[in-house]
Amino acid sequence: MLPVENTLFCPEVIYSLGIRCHTEIFLKKHKYRMFSSVLGSANCKTLEILYDMLKNKFSFLQDRARQVSTNGIRYYDRMNKLYGYRTLINGYDNLKDYHQATLPHHDLTNLQVYTHFIRGLSRLEKIAKLRTPILFIITANAIDDKYFIHNQHKVDLILKELKKTFNAHLLVVIAGYKRENAAAKTFKEQLIVDNRLYKYEVTKNSTYMTTIKHEYTHRESEQELFGNIIQKYFAPQKLLSIERIDQIQIE
Repeated sequence: MLPVENTLFCPEVIYSLGIRCHTEIFLKKHKYRMFSSVLGSANCKTLEILYDMLKNKFSFLQDRARQVSTNGIRYYDRMNKLYGYRTLINGYDNLKDYHQATLPHHDLTNLQVYTHFIRGLSRLEKIAKLRTPILFIITANAIDDKYFIHNQHKVDLILKELKKTFNAHLLVVIAGYKRENAAAKTFKEQLIVDNRLYKYEVTKNSTYMTTIKHEYTHRESEQELFGNIIQKYFAPQKLLSIERIDQIQIE
């Protein structure tokens, strides 16, 4: 049974939990991203890692001893020139693997980048203390689903951890790429787990392509569906702006 539209929860903040850049791209396009998420472009490789991040209040972002920048490491010179500096996190990543980096678009040795994340943590602290309604979102593709999302017990732990701190709901959207006999694209709501966790499968008449261009461009039809899901089941009215949250003072 689908949730009653716009009666259960009306978020004032919509916030990405990754798993990579997917969710931030969608939220920005639909004007739901009012300020950046500390995990908006993070490469959260497993639910265990995401759970640990939440449980430990994103302490890895402030623990300098765990942060390994690819900047200045000759082993990574070629990759740095191609893709830029990244930050690997000791305990989450294989430090010999550039592509494992938890923060693939940020070098935390850069003070400006580091303070950007600290500001992000401060905003989350305000949201938590003020009990501001917040909708956390994870989007992934079918391949990620196999290794990342498709474990109900772990997802439940994520939801439980979020609700310890925040006045929160969690939306999980899975985009599935499968061959279909029918030529038409089909969109279907696959599974409703409970009032706080919704999972949708987007079935398309194509196979998944692992190229970066395909993965990060996203078809217009997927973006439209994503926006429709948020509007239909959560109907956000007035989202908290970056100017407003930065003005708020908490004890």
